[in-house]
Amino acid sequence: MTVHDYGADSHRKERIAHAAEAGGFAAEIEARTPDGKARSDVRIIGADGREFGFEPQLQKSSALAIRRRDRARRDNGILPVWHVTDPYHELIDQAAWARTDKDLPAQYIREAQRLEVRGGIYELIMEKCDRRSSSICPVQRTGRCGQYHPTWKIAARQLDDLVRDIAAGTWVSVVERFGRITRWFWTSEKNRRTYVDSGGEFLESEQVIRASVPRQRDRRAIGPRDVECIRDRTEAFVPGEKQPPRDTGESFRPVITLSATAATGKPAGQACDLDGSERLELAAALGCSPMDIGPCGRRGAPIVRYGDKARGTLCVDCKVGLPSV
Repeated sequence: MTVHDYGADSHRKERIAHAAEAGGFAAEIEARTPDGKARSDVRIIGADGREFGFEPQLQKSSALAIRRRDRARRDNGILPVWHVTDPYHELIDQAAWARTDKDLPAQYIREAQRLEVRGGIYELIMEKCDRRSSSICPVQRTGRCGQYHPTWKIAARQLDDLVRDIAAGTWVSVVERFGRITRWFWTSEKNRRTYVDSGGEFLESEQVIRASVPRQRDRRAIGPRDVECIRDRTEAFVPGEKQPPRDTGESFRPVITLSATAATGKPAGQACDLDGSERLELAAALGCSPMDIGPCGRRGAPIVRYGDKARGTLCVDCKVGLPSV
């Protein structure tokens, strides 16, 4: 990994670079394009020599500025991968994006703890078009046909795995149009081929970026963009009113009733680094979904960070002022 002088968000850049190198891909932090017009936070040389620019974008920026920066990288043969933590960020659905949790401790990110991608990831399922379907037949535009149709569903992945899969070319960025709404997301190459073979169509991302499509304000038509939709659909929509985020990220305040060491038998700094079986056991003990478990904002201990049972961002020990274990 080649490292230059870079800013305060070095832990996220290092995390992405180390994840790529663990998969056998070269990575360089703060790499400028040959024409000097753009600089990638982390440039990764993927399979077949393809270049990717992973861009943690924690500050606010206009949609137009994002599209211009995206185009500058594409003009130099680099596919940008924008990484945000704010579910309201302006670049969402303006370019290829992914969202992770907000306000995580720097040490937690650097130590390769599990970091879930909560938004910008979809998987394809074949859903039967019958009376149990939530919508009419997409082919006949009326009733139900009884056949199976491809349907996109929100998914979640671990950030390190996503970085390596994008570099390997097994996960790709796609763009889909729903009326006036444009949706960008990542999915597996297998899902992309299945969708196209089933009659689905995608837009050319290069054309979308260069067309500089005005930002779409009404996102209600495309449904949730992250792992869970927390919007109450019974609420009346008030024009001009800021709508809540469509994910579980920062709308819940989780906490569990077990200390990190008691729940997992590990020191607090390692407690949230759970394998699949440990996560299932802890979820059963806490009465929540395995996907609802996330890190304590102070010590990294596992807490119910997402879902209906979430109550805060700190574990019990931190809330009562106990010293870290």
